[in-house]
Amino acid sequence: MSHTLGERVNKPIGYQELEVWPVTPALTEVCFETAELNARCPVTDQPDSYLARISFAPTAWTVESKSLKFYLWSFRDIGISAEDLAVRLSAELAERLECEVSVELQQSVRGGLSLTVRAHGRP
Repeated sequence: MSHTLGERVNKPIGYQELEVWPVTPALTEVCFETAELNARCPVTDQPDSYLARISFAPTAWTVESKSLKFYLWSFRDIGISAEDLAVRLSAELAERLECEVSVELQQSVRGGLSLTVRAHGRP
């Protein structure tokens, strides 16, 4: 288990290092939204920015938000398409949290095109 809560962290982390803890029984849904997800276009190597929405109905675990930020940071220098990024995020988070996870990525407009992709990862 990583220990990002209350610690000074200055590097990205992998999904295996996400800080999780047992879910409170009455918790029915968790939703995160951030405009700070970045990756690189796998063709042009230009930066891509996303509005990311991550949601799940926890069954066993929930995730600490600071560690989620450092996990998302790990994609900053990776060449990956929006479609593959949504699938990877949903799959890795579903594996770590042991529940279905939905990810929606809205790519910042580039060249006059907008793109929104959705993926659902299952443990």
